[in-house]
Amino acid sequence: MNVGEIQELGPIGCYARRWAVQGRGCNPYTVTIKKNLIKGEPPYDVFGCSCPDWAKHYPRQDCKHIMKIKLEVLAPTQPAPTIMTLTLCAILGRFDGDRQKAVVYCAGMAMDYPSLREEYTAYALILMEGL
Repeated sequence: MNVGEIQELGPIGCYARRWAVQGRGCNPYTVTIKKNLIKGEPPYDVFGCSCPDWAKHYPRQDCKHIMKIKLEVLAPTQPAPTIMTLTLCAILGRFDGDRQKAVVYCAGMAMDYPSLREEYTAYALILMEGL
């Protein structure tokens, strides 16, 4: 497989769908979907990935491999989000959705890194609109 290539794998065990996503390493990562079937809760998709980035976060956050599957396989008819949207989502995710902390972070990045000042100032302004 080439870097970035996706190969659908068959369902196995509790996993309703599986894909191999080739990263830069030799072995592809496996992205899985299983249905949450806990009594009393509505069923929903639970994503997983075999990459270390996904495994080390708790609560779980979508890694780039899961995002690739969501964007390129599961929602190909929807327009892909812009880099700015993905960056804002990542910043908000870092602070568990706390916009105030995210704004302070962006302001600090704008001050500390002059080459990124315009970009992080724009992020801070967008995040402040929701406050």
